[in-house]
Amino acid sequence: MVEGVGGEHGAVVAQVVRDDVWRGENRLGALTCGGAEARAVLRNIFLDGNTFSSSRRVDKYPLVVDFQAGAAVTFQRLRLSYTHLFRTPEFQGQNGFDSFGSVALSLRF
Repeated sequence: MVEGVGGEHGAVVAQVVRDDVWRGENRLGALTCGGAEARAVLRNIFLDGNTFSSSRRVDKYPLVVDFQAGAAVTFQRLRLSYTHLFRTPEFQGQNGFDSFGSVALSLRF
């Protein structure tokens, strides 16, 4: 089954999942996911500087895109997952993409 799942900030993530993996009927299972999210940035106080007085600032890009990919292993009611995210540069002069990951351990009740 392929299902769409809402991610952080409304991102849509497509997952290929077997039904028995989610219900805990299978002792061992695995899944992968991936997605993309684009944001229009009108104001970022960290890049644009102080709102009410003159301060330092950098030239920012108006569109920021995140690409993410992840995988999970399930065992009965436990799930161990890893997701990695790549973010396009947010301002001019930034050295390439930002890249970071997240590890989660979940227990289904």
